[in-house]
Formats: sequence, C-alpha cells, structure tokens
Amino acid sequence: MRVVVLGEGIGRRRSLIPAGRNRASCSSTKMKYTSMRQLEIMDRYGRFLCYINRYQPSCTRPLAYNERLLEKAVVVPYLIWPNINPFHGAGSLVNAVTPPGKAKDTADKDSMLKKMRKWARDARNRGDGIYNLNNPLQLLPFELRFIARQQPPNRWVIDLSKNDTTLLKPQNYYTVPNMEDRLFVPEEYVPLFVEKGWNKEV
Repeated sequence: MRVVVLGEGIGRRRSLIPAGRNRASCSSTKMKYTSMRQLEIMDRYGRFLCYINRYQPSCTRPLAYNERLLEKAVVVPYLIWPNINPFHGAGSLVNAVTPPGKAKDTADKDSMLKKMRKWARDARNRGDGIYNLNNPLQLLPFELRFIARQQPPNRWVIDLSKNDTTLLKPQNYYTVPNMEDRLFVPEEYVPLFVEKGWNKEV
C-alpha cells in the first residue's frame, strides 16, 4: 500500500508505528487501522492512495502516518493536486482548481497544508532527516524515476510561495527552491487550470 499522498520517502526509514502505539492514551493488544481516500483513489502506477492511522475511536490518536513521516523529515513533501487539503474537499475537480493569483493565499489559509509546509521548513532549518547537511537526500524519488525511465517529468508546477498566475513547465520544477512550495499538477488536469485563467509557461 502506498501511503505517500503527502510525501515520498527514500532511504530514511524509522519505526514510527510503535512510537505512536506507545503514546496512545489507551492500550490494545490488537492494532487496527483506518484509511481515508481523496479525490483520486489510485495513482498513475495503479497504487492505492490514502491517509492511514490507527482505528481507536475512544482514544486520542496521533497524527496520520503520512503526517508523522513528514513531521520527522523522513519523506519528501510531494504535493500533488487534487489529493491534498484544501483541494480534495472541493466536491469536484472544476471547483478544486485554485483561482489564478491566489495560490499562496489558498495554501496559507488551509491549516493542514500550512502545518505540513511549516514542518518541512523547520526540519530544513534544523538540518533534520532528509535535510541533514552531512548526509542530505541527493535525488528526489520522482527524479530517480524519470532518470531510470529516461523520460522527462510531466507534472506542471504551481509555486505556493507566490500569488501569480503561472503554471511552470514540468522540467522547471527546480526553479521553486523549496519542495514544500511545489504544487504538482498532472498534465491531464492542466486544461482545467488554463480555462480558469492560469497561464502555461512558454
């Protein structure tokens, strides 16, 4: 099962499930899990997309597993529209399109998205996990994929640190310096953005 809707990890594994279990306000000898899907159920590779957490309705649960991975800086923040807050709650793909010139405002207003972007910034400032200056992550998971397949990237990019109207070309993703500021838009959805007033980078 793929649990990387909010992030992708490579080579920085830690045991987070036992830690979450030990911090529980009540204990159980059997662990059950619950998952929450978003607008897209499968990714382009046929992998199941979900958020996963303990199922213990009578207890205070920790953050979802995906979120704990991001907080600990053991995965890369990989934001793919429309499968994250606030876009997945829009009810339809058309309504989920961020108005042009409002990307930063939209990202800053959503509490979960704002929190996870802050986790990435704070971890980078501390040099934790994948941001460790002595052993930084050299290649992003999707970079490994397009190198191995000898195919260029194909998701367009919106810079969440700006309120502009530009959809950056897929190969220019790196011009947005911080990973948590890159909102990737699958190429099949780009016409929706253009119709709403976004401009494709020339």
